[in-house]
Amino acid sequence: MDRAEERLRGSGLPYTIVRPGRLTDEDATHDVLVGEGGTAIGSGSIPRADVARILVATLLTPEARDRTFEILSRAGARIAPGATITVPWRFGTTAWTLPDAR
Repeated sequence: MDRAEERLRGSGLPYTIVRPGRLTDEDATHDVLVGEGGTAIGSGSIPRADVARILVATLLTPEARDRTFEILSRAGARIAPGATITVPWRFGTTAWTLPDAR
């Protein structure tokens, strides 16, 4: 675990840590796989636009508080079995749930 992440977790401040896969300049896919807890969900890439969308959603999603997420685009991802979770992300006034990898 990164030292900066350890200090953030121990600070007593609310936080959300997002670890994206390899960043690309492709258009947003809106099809993102999410893992949690510091174990890698697999390998792959994700467009910067999808990362930005998830970062904004973390601000609007109470369930994201004090958690660490790994995110990848579904397309082309190599996923560890059982490594993904479903988070009820809130984008604006609408709650969206991204599907898990089943």
